[in-house]
Amino acid sequence: MINFSCSGCGREFSVADKFGGRQVRCKDCGKKLTIPECEEERPQLDDVFNAVLAMEEQSKGKMRKYRIAEESDPETVRVLPSAPQPRETRSRIATQRRPSKPNRKAEFPYAAIGSQLLRVFKVVFMLSVVAICVVLFMQYSDEIFPSQKAVTQATPTAANQPDPETQAAWAKTEAEYAQMTREEKQAAETLDPFVSRIKRFAAAREVGINYVDLKGAVVELSASYEEVDWTNARKDYHGTFIASDAQQMLYEYKNALHAWGNAIRYSGEELLVSSVERYESDRDKSLSRGDERLKKILEQFQGLQRSVQRREN
Repeated sequence: MINFSCSGCGREFSVADKFGGRQVRCKDCGKKLTIPECEEERPQLDDVFNAVLAMEEQSKGKMRKYRIAEESDPETVRVLPSAPQPRETRSRIATQRRPSKPNRKAEFPYAAIGSQLLRVFKVVFMLSVVAICVVLFMQYSDEIFPSQKAVTQATPTAANQPDPETQAAWAKTEAEYAQMTREEKQAAETLDPFVSRIKRFAAAREVGINYVDLKGAVVELSASYEEVDWTNARKDYHGTFIASDAQQMLYEYKNALHAWGNAIRYSGEELLVSSVERYESDRDKSLSRGDERLKKILEQFQGLQRSVQRREN
């Protein structure tokens, strides 16, 4: 080691022998200094510490390693013991083999949610198709399989006679079926004249009618409505719906007739132009609502006729 001091501030320095003859700058005062040459060779630090290690091994029986750390700064040289090596365990080896994954920012799973919604939509669509097929099959099963009705209504044979309770239930079912058939026929016969006038009026509406035609049709339909025996017509549920729709239809047509009459009455008045426009708008709305009720009446009557035909067959 070479020991020297700064001539400017007096700070002492200690460097290795190999830095002899070099120029350095003092950290305190900044003066340039020349490191003196090494006068005599000194024993190497490695040999000294190797001897110390050998002595410690003999005395304590433990291995300690030392290392010499030389900084790039030639002013100081330190001797530091090496850090003890950690003991490798299974958990440490497993950790080394499995490097941690980099942290990723959480992203909203749009694609996953979209695929799940698509699957749900497919399932719902398939179930709806199956339900529609089942409903249609149940509705038209009698027409598709006409022989099935004869098989289900076949009388029991002598080899397999039912008990009295079954016979009573069977007789009751047949009586109820016959009663429903009679009620449907009676309702269809009762509603037929009224529906015939409605059909004629519907045909006239498609061609086009004026105020006088509408007034005559309303009078005719009202009289025909009063002639219908609604007690017998309401025994079937089709007749119940037709009665309700007929009342609403006549009400809307009467409102349309009233608005149309006011529009004609005040059409010549210049000061009542806005009132005439309002009456015409009310007339068109009432006629549209009345036509909707008329279509519902015809649909219900067609359903009643199909039901009667199906029971007769």
